Amino acid sequence: MKPRRIAAIVTAFGTFVAIVVVVNVIAQYEGQSSNYLFPIGLIVGPWLAPILLFSISRLGWQIACGSMLMLLYELMTAYAVLLEPQNSTAGLDYLAKPFVQLCLLLPIGAAVGWLLEKRATASASN
Repeated sequence: MKPRRIAAIVTAFGTFVAIVVVVNVIAQYEGQSSNYLFPIGLIVGPWLAPILLFSISRLGWQIACGSMLMLLYELMTAYAVLLEPQNSTAGLDYLAKPFVQLCLLLPIGAAVGWLLEKRATASASN
């Protein structure tokens, strides 16, 4: 499977998971708050970066690896906050999530993808 197709699938699935989390959060707090843009921005917002990168660049493995790391963190955060919260402040993980995803996981994934692509092209030329 081509890396751009993998990146598209992982990014679409990650965006879907984020939207499901937002719907769950809004359903839990329905009627308590009128501002739903804040959770939408924090939870779904980071997934706009790989979508934008995917649409304007030719990067394949870089976006795929970054999106995979973001998806893994998204699933771990959703599990820790929504399914098995350990304390009353578990929801604060969603405040740090966009910064961790955009400033840490996406660049690390891009570096790993770049190394994978460089190694694949080096071994193909031998």
